[in-house]
Amino acid sequence: MPLKKAALILAFTALCAGPAWAGNPVVLELFTAQGCERCPDADTLISQLATEDADLIILPCHENTSDEAGGKDKMAQEICTARHNAYEQSLDLYMNITPTAILNGKYPVIGVKEDLLRAAIKMARSIDNLEGLQVSKSKETLDITLPETSLEEPADVFFVALDSAQTLRIMDGENMGLSVPYQGPVKYLFKIFSWNGEYKNKSIPLKAYEAAAYGVIVQQRGTGAILKAAITD
Repeated sequence: MPLKKAALILAFTALCAGPAWAGNPVVLELFTAQGCERCPDADTLISQLATEDADLIILPCHENTSDEAGGKDKMAQEICTARHNAYEQSLDLYMNITPTAILNGKYPVIGVKEDLLRAAIKMARSIDNLEGLQVSKSKETLDITLPETSLEEPADVFFVALDSAQTLRIMDGENMGLSVPYQGPVKYLFKIFSWNGEYKNKSIPLKAYEAAAYGVIVQQRGTGAILKAAITD
């Protein structure tokens, strides 16, 4: 689907989606890289949105695809490149480029244009999602409680850990010399178990995963729709 057509469909759908659910968190995965020409603008926009919207769960996922042409991104994670590639298949994206934002695992915004991104956030928020997920952090563990609910098929439950937010000066590549504000980038992201809708408690030891914030993503299999997510410091 051509980009202009996809953009028009996204914007029109968002306008028709009705009022947003108050306090309905939206997961925004930003696939980015320090070396891509348009990524600094996307990272800056994401940092701005983070200050505006407390119910926006932002997961900046730095890819390692621009290392050769754009310089080394010290925040890059192989899982980010793999996850973007998986979305390319599950969402039938006609191109895989950075920057790209994915909202709730369903709504892609390629190129991260501000008007389209805000429309996608509104659309994602208009659709209610799973209730009852509880995530809390103790000194040594991340404690997860999943409610009993009806699922059409088992979901994947992911552990995610984020580094701290920071402003960095890019030292090489085509963006050399730019100072860019980065929301806490994804440091760890992996599946911890499958969930069939039964009530479940799980504690994840944190000793091996030093980070600034931790959370959980509940997602339909095959990088499908995100049913719920939560992040805690």
